[in-house]
Parts: sequence; C-alpha cells; structure tokens
Amino acid sequence: LRELPQLRAQDLYLRLEDREELIGNLREKGEHTFEFQLRHKDGHPVWVRGKSRAYRDRDGQVYYLGITEDIDQRKQQELRQQVFQQVREEIWRMEKPQDLPRLLNAVQQGLRFLEVNFVDFGINLIDTRTAPPSVTNHSLTPQGEWDRVSPHRQVDHPLLRIWQCREVVYRPDIQRADPYGERAGLEPYAIRCLADAPFSQ
Repeated sequence: LRELPQLRAQDLYLRLEDREELIGNLREKGEHTFEFQLRHKDGHPVWVRGKSRAYRDRDGQVYYLGITEDIDQRKQQELRQQVFQQVREEIWRMEKPQDLPRLLNAVQQGLRFLEVNFVDFGINLIDTRTAPPSVTNHSLTPQGEWDRVSPHRQVDHPLLRIWQCREVVYRPDIQRADPYGERAGLEPYAIRCLADAPFSQ
C-alpha cells in the first residue's frame, strides 16, 4: 500500500484503454465491472477481475471504492485450453500432408496468443510406407518463414525413435544431456531445449 501513491497509470495498467474505460463508467454510471491485465511490480502482466463504485459524501467529494481479485492462474489455464482446442481441431481436420501449413499457422497463433517465445517449431512427418520410414520436417519461425527439410531415411533417426516410443520427450538442455545424439546437428541453430509430442494421424 505504501507504494500506491508513487504509481502512475502507465506503471499499473497494461492497456491504458482499460483505465480510461473504468474512469468513464465510474463517472457516467457510478460503477464498473472489469476483467483485464495489470502490471505486477516486477513487470510481468497479471489477470485481475473486480468491481469499482463511485461514492459521493455530503460535501460532494467523490470517492472510488473497489475490490480486485487475482485470477491470473485461472485465466492462463482458460487461455491454454482455448489454444489447445484450436490446435486439436486443426489436427482432426488434417487429411493429407498439404494440410500441415494450416496446422502450423494455428500453433504459431496460439504461441503468440500465450506470449510464448520460440525460435522455431514444426511437425516431423513420418512416412511408414518407405523402408526405413522417412522423416520430413515442416517448420515455421516467429517471423512466419517456412522451412521444409528434405526427407531423411535413417534407421536410427532420433525423431523416428521418439515417434516409436509414443511418449512426450523433453530435452531441457542437450548440451548437458543428449540422449538422441541431436547436439551436433542443432549447434548451428543455437538450439538447446527440445520437446517432441508424438501423435499418429
């Protein structure tokens, strides 16, 4: 509370339009119900909801009284579920490899919506009709640039082994632990952290 008098609107509100709407409704209607993001004192955004009312005393002085609830955890969960559902729907709509760009665009939009920073993400298409199965990577950068790597046909290809295990495989730092021998191939891209989620369609 001691810090409140020193705060400016631009320090607290992520979007100044939210503050303007709040003040406008308090002046016109005498109350305002809200759900928006505020800025934590360490700088990161926090979802809140609440209600404010305007009161006038006998001398005509106007006071604002409100209560605000931190709903960041619940809101983030809702947003994640919304993004997951959109991606699932695109996966269900897939019928052929030509549908991959639509799915990748949905994933990119979801990552941006959730404010997740990424260098590159993609889908590794495994064709089991060849012997050994071929692995083709389709990826998208934050700038929207496409990259399609020609099919690889290696019996011990890391992505083929990951797909065969049917479990999400997370490698937090391949410089320290490189169980699939990926470090050498990824060093030119400065990638250290990897996660793969195998699925069949």
